[in-house]
Amino acid sequence: MLTVQLNDGHTIMPLFGLGTAAGAAAAQAAGEALASGRPSPVSEEVKAAVKEAIACGYRHLDTAYVYGVEASIGAALREVFAEGTIRREELFVTTKLFNSHHAKADVEPACRRSLALLGLDYVDMYLMHWP
Repeated sequence: MLTVQLNDGHTIMPLFGLGTAAGAAAAQAAGEALASGRPSPVSEEVKAAVKEAIACGYRHLDTAYVYGVEASIGAALREVFAEGTIRREELFVTTKLFNSHHAKADVEPACRRSLALLGLDYVDMYLMHWP
């Protein structure tokens, strides 16, 4: 996998990653509420896609709260970590802060919500979605 070293001198980011925005369109088409936590065919498809991507060598996952798939990605990550397929340190995970949470007081709670949905202690990159 091609990578780039970021300007902090030691963070390595894979140049190719699995984008999960298509899961959002499918979730909306299915009428799911964001982060509902209910199992659904869309949730299972996203979970399977993440697991397959990791098995194929993807090490960068890109998502956002607004996509409504962070919980499915988190479920997939818990499984691959438990199976020993990969360790957290081997992945580069990006998620995004949505427009409705740009106020200073809203940023940290939004990030913590994404971390909880993903089941992670940290993300490698937290971007402002549509600044």
